[in-house]
Amino acid sequence: VCPLVTKVHHEVKTRANKGFEIIYIGHHGHDEALGTKAVAPENVKLIETIAELEDLTIESESVALIAQTTLALDEWREMADRASELYPSLWMPGKSDLCFATTNRQSAIRHLAPLAQTTIIIGSQNSSNTIALEKVAKKVTDARVLRVNSASELPDD
Repeated sequence: VCPLVTKVHHEVKTRANKGFEIIYIGHHGHDEALGTKAVAPENVKLIETIAELEDLTIESESVALIAQTTLALDEWREMADRASELYPSLWMPGKSDLCFATTNRQSAIRHLAPLAQTTIIIGSQNSSNTIALEKVAKKVTDARVLRVNSASELPDD
């Protein structure tokens, strides 16, 4: 088990035991998100988009914001900024729980994709890491971005 996921589960349990409502930014149906929600199902509100965040109705003054460890860094920042506006007393971890390997790869793609004619992301369409890398690449370049599982999926050109 990933130590960051274990840390997130511990934080969810701790915050829930202190009476917090927890906004959890994650991908619906993803194993990590489902597992985290199961730690404190009554307290965790799983959201994936700004629209879902804005549609939440939370009466409590004790609100925490926690994220899936494989979330794209840009998504975290955007959601955290908006959540802070909506919930001024919002609690967030002092240090991001985003996976350092994931954020390092996203940073590399952010710098390399604008230099390439084509960026190829190799990974499963079900992988949050792969999806995040693809999103980052498409955000920083107008050039072609391909996501493939293997070399056999590469186009001839």
